[in-house]
Amino acid sequence: MKNSVVRDLLIKAKNEIPILIGVITAGVFLCSGTAYAADDVAAISTSGLPSRYNVEELKKLPPIRDQYPFGACWAFSGIGAIEADLIHDGKVGTSVDLSELQIVYYHGHSCDDPKDCHDRDRIVENSGRGLWADTGGSPKSICEIMMNGIGAIKESDMPYLETQRESWDYTVPDEYAYGHNVVGLENAYTIKSTDRTGIKSAILSHGAVSAGMRTDLYDDNKYYNKEHNAYYCDYEPYHDSFTVGEEDYSNHGIMIVGWDDDFPASYFKEGQRPSQNGAWLVRNSWGREGYCLEGYFWMSYEDKGFGLECIAFDANMDPYDNAYCYARTITPRAMVTVPDATIRFNVGAGEYIKAVSFETQSTDFRATATVTAGTQRTMGHVDTNYAGYYTIDLDEDIFTASATTVTVTINFSKDVKLLVEDDPEGEGYIGGINYYPVCESGGVEVSYWDDDHEAYDPYIALFTNNPSHNSNANSGLFSGDATIVVDTEEEKTLEDRFNDEIDMAMLPPLFGWCQGLSGRWYWYEDGIRQGTYDDKKGVMGDNTIRGREIYDPGSNEWYWLDAIYNGAKAVGKEVWMPYVFSNEDGFSDDEIQSVAAGCDAGLQDLVIYTIKNKKGKWVRYDENGAMLKGWVTIEGALAEKYPDQVGNTYYYDTKTGLMARGFITLGGTTYHFDEVTGVLQ
Repeated sequence: MKNSVVRDLLIKAKNEIPILIGVITAGVFLCSGTAYAADDVAAISTSGLPSRYNVEELKKLPPIRDQYPFGACWAFSGIGAIEADLIHDGKVGTSVDLSELQIVYYHGHSCDDPKDCHDRDRIVENSGRGLWADTGGSPKSICEIMMNGIGAIKESDMPYLETQRESWDYTVPDEYAYGHNVVGLENAYTIKSTDRTGIKSAILSHGAVSAGMRTDLYDDNKYYNKEHNAYYCDYEPYHDSFTVGEEDYSNHGIMIVGWDDDFPASYFKEGQRPSQNGAWLVRNSWGREGYCLEGYFWMSYEDKGFGLECIAFDANMDPYDNAYCYARTITPRAMVTVPDATIRFNVGAGEYIKAVSFETQSTDFRATATVTAGTQRTMGHVDTNYAGYYTIDLDEDIFTASATTVTVTINFSKDVKLLVEDDPEGEGYIGGINYYPVCESGGVEVSYWDDDHEAYDPYIALFTNNPSHNSNANSGLFSGDATIVVDTEEEKTLEDRFNDEIDMAMLPPLFGWCQGLSGRWYWYEDGIRQGTYDDKKGVMGDNTIRGREIYDPGSNEWYWLDAIYNGAKAVGKEVWMPYVFSNEDGFSDDEIQSVAAGCDAGLQDLVIYTIKNKKGKWVRYDENGAMLKGWVTIEGALAEKYPDQVGNTYYYDTKTGLMARGFITLGGTTYHFDEVTGVLQ
């Protein structure tokens, strides 16, 4: 069983403090600076911010994660902020779950670069079995990993490990570096922790920010007041020869998901209270344990261990197929001041050149990218107010009919600090991992490079797509409606838990429906309640077994049994059902019909659909629990259940209940439904 002592030793201690070239850095976060694009700042820097805001209360966050047993807080913090951004933008629902382990693994391991840009770079985990999983990092590392086309992938493709032993000699095929991406990174934005308005605006615009805090290595409750779930660190650091520049005393990665300007200073521990009211709402990654209430706690605005910077992310569900970038390793890094940069890549035949990205520590400038391939030329630009990681979308695509040398030039409106990969005597070191950045890949031709800079590769990337690219391929991987209430234990109130207990005591029938004392309805087969966590007939392909779709011949209707409510019939609810089977082996129509024939009669249409399309489906159940089919407009009783969708019209397949998305022809008329939400356009 997990306990705070184990957490102290395995999570908060030594391995969360990275070491760069023999220098102890400022905590977990090695932030070099990222921030808002000009258009974003104009959109969010408004007056009249609310005095209190709580993303968790809005049900726009995934279930609480648990980083146990590794020191991977930085990955949970950064990936969590990416998930929050996707939910906030309505691109996914709260069932989104991206793999933290993939980012941690390729933070400390090499992989075969399909574009041969950094095959000579290598990362060697050479300090003991499984140490890579405990090595410190930062959300900034996520930018540089994803800039190279690595990630993000689904949690189910590379699930988190449950024990230290599992990390020993752990390896995965190279395909999991590049071949399973479902989410791409557009920009990463950093705000100084002293800029409360900027942080609040970022939360309003992105759903959360990734941040750092300081925990005590030996005493969970040193700074925590359990009575009010309040945390205030008054840590006064000592200074030594390792201290460099502006100090950052954080040693643990978290997310900030809300604030309360009026949170009383008196709620913090007596004798070490802040001088003013106000606190951030912190989302932790220690499950629902630790010094927090169900995974969240309040941290004073004046907390002295609050990291120097917070990072928000712009992410999308349409990652590029290919990434060209000579700078691979995430450390060591350096900054050089330049007016422009030129770099060349050998791009393969049959690719569409789409975008360019770069990283900088400078502010308030325009970056203009010019890309040439033979006689073809295209441009794009971005305006910046703050330092950051930026992607420049090109005005027009360039198609490479044959293998082509492509030149990328970025001109800056003033001298800027550009992030580069340094090569300090051939080797870098961080937390037990050796890095060997080789900065002579052959494609770099930067106008300002001289003898002092010849060992640098700039963090400039070129992104391309293949002709087979499908921009909607990932739109249905996670719940497409951010308002969906996902089946998690957090849904259950005290009354819900009480009803569970009294309904468990009733005498079940042999077959059919039975109403419990709570008023809920349950479905029984052979005297056994269906749709619970123990019901092995739950939705195949869904590792959580969230429930079960059943057909009642008496009413000739389909219903959903909620596992979270011990199999109770769902009433007035939307449900995302993952695909039942896949067709990766290329089944013929006869084979598909044969598979379907072996299933329950009511499931056959759904089985045929999911095999052919490898997609899940959105379904909706009415106020009596029956699956809705045909045309549905949110009004009347449905409007009470979904007030944010009043007036929206949807269409659900008359056989499977599948919500229509995209262009659908019905009765000879073609209709357009939103590709993500399903709303009739």
